[in-house]
Amino acid sequence: MSRESGQGTVELLLVLVVLLPILFGAFSLAQGIILKHSLDVSVEKAARVLSINPSDYAYAEYLIRSEVDGGLLGGGYGQQVVIRLYDAVTHAEISPAALAGAGFGYRFVVQAEIPWQADIPFLSSGPQTISVIHFGMVERFP
Repeated sequence: MSRESGQGTVELLLVLVVLLPILFGAFSLAQGIILKHSLDVSVEKAARVLSINPSDYAYAEYLIRSEVDGGLLGGGYGQQVVIRLYDAVTHAEISPAALAGAGFGYRFVVQAEIPWQADIPFLSSGPQTISVIHFGMVERFP
């Protein structure tokens, strides 16, 4: 009888060795998807804010950081977000002041990036960068 229970213990251990990394990997992948979604939603909101009022970059930046911090993963990620503005035609990086002085119909790009690394036991994956891009057009009349 003790031999059969020992066999069951070994089989359970072999199954857990395979199953636990898959389970933790699924949780880690879900965290990455949640982070990408909150970053995507916040950058879209920021692009819309900048379309209506291009001089309100500070609020757009606050919107992105607070949305990422308010996600299911908790605080701390919002300060790691890197936000950039680009001209949509030339793809040259522009400053918030240049966007504030842009005229009606000017097309721009809001890009946000955040470093992220999956935490899967027994597997090492290098750091990844989650990047989101949204386009906008200045809708404010001078």
